[in-house]
Amino acid sequence: MDKAKARRYILTGAVALITATGAYAGAVLKTETEKEKVGQIIRQETPAEKIQRLERYRAGLVRKKTELELKIAGLEEKQSHKTE
Repeated sequence: MDKAKARRYILTGAVALITATGAYAGAVLKTETEKEKVGQIIRQETPAEKIQRLERYRAGLVRKKTELELKIAGLEEKQSHKTE
């Protein structure tokens, strides 16, 4: 019985490992394909489209910066109230 039990655990582990490896390989392949597609789109952009894309990206970064600055200010205010 011990051999059968051990064999069952080994087969179960092997199947799980193969499944996980396949899922990981598929995810990597999908990511690489998406990167290539985005890269191709970016290479085909006109200068005006590039400027628009970069301006949208910048606007997002400025929004994130503002949110972080507000969080930092709130934390600093909270900390100053604790020390008083």
